[in-house]
Amino acid sequence: MSGGGDEDKKPNAADQHINLKVKGQDGNEVFFRIKRNTQLKKLMNAYCDRQSVELNSIAFLFDGRRLRGEQTPDELEMEEGDEIDAMLHQTGGGGGDMPNTGDQGAHIHLKVKGQLNSIAFLFDGRRLRGEQTPDELEMEEGDEIDAMLHQTGGGGGDMPNTGDQGAHIHLKVKGQGGNEVFFRIKRSTQLKKLMNAYCDRQSVKLYSIVFLYEGRRLLGEQTPHELEMEEGDEIDAMLRQTGVSGAGGDEAKTGDQGAHILLKVKGQGGNEVFFRMRRSTRLKKLMNAYCDRQSVELNSIVFLFYGRRLQGEQTPDELEMEECDEIYAMPHLTGGIYEDLQMKLSVISV
Repeated sequence: MSGGGDEDKKPNAADQHINLKVKGQDGNEVFFRIKRNTQLKKLMNAYCDRQSVELNSIAFLFDGRRLRGEQTPDELEMEEGDEIDAMLHQTGGGGGDMPNTGDQGAHIHLKVKGQLNSIAFLFDGRRLRGEQTPDELEMEEGDEIDAMLHQTGGGGGDMPNTGDQGAHIHLKVKGQGGNEVFFRIKRSTQLKKLMNAYCDRQSVKLYSIVFLYEGRRLLGEQTPHELEMEEGDEIDAMLRQTGVSGAGGDEAKTGDQGAHILLKVKGQGGNEVFFRMRRSTRLKKLMNAYCDRQSVELNSIVFLFYGRRLQGEQTPDELEMEECDEIYAMPHLTGGIYEDLQMKLSVISV
């Protein structure tokens, strides 16, 4: 019998196995314990059998990426207690190709992405209120609303989740092309794990990407806990560029890239805030978002580009702005100071 052999292997059994949680759209959770080198199709089949559903009707996601049956926990660098999302499989863009009626101008199509159960809805990083309207928020066709698990005080104490929830956080990494990748990591995990996973997924070198959070560059050894990140926070992934803004013209661009632009707004104190917007969108949307984030009145700030004062009705396209161009946000001043400031900023920007 092999009983003695099993006893000898017991000290290493914990290293060979991993406990994983599969969470369905309705919030139900099923726990599995499998070997780290076992293909995930075994877990997928077991979950579908337990839920009495067909395997081809479910999409399994980990860190926002769809899992394949031949992958293993070891290959995906899964950690103890990691969560897999089981989503009802959908095709197409959720009705994006539906026939349009003649009242197109009165309606708008919006895409909602997110996780179910106790939801907070976010638009441009701000939580939406039920009484708000797309018109009031100046939403545009195809704008995206994020649906995030609602938490209070960052800890999720009012959710029917286990104590594991407070130890993990969902983060969104947004690339220059507009692609979004979602990750779920422990708050104490160094961000280099997220950075490496993102670069692997995008098939790019780590040194070619700069990761920014609230306009500040992230370091691999930093953690979500150290940075006081909150559920659903967004990290910008920027192609590293040298020279003046927009010099990376030889980089591969997606079709979406040409329609959008990433701009940096720099305040007088040196703080930098990045915004991604459509080239055809009026700059007043950026101005309002910046002032909301800084908790200042719009009429107290003057926005300058190459030393010239920007008008809300202008667009990046009209001003021939380039990727990563810089806008200065200055306190509103009176008198002839702007002539001097225009000359100085023009020299700086060359």
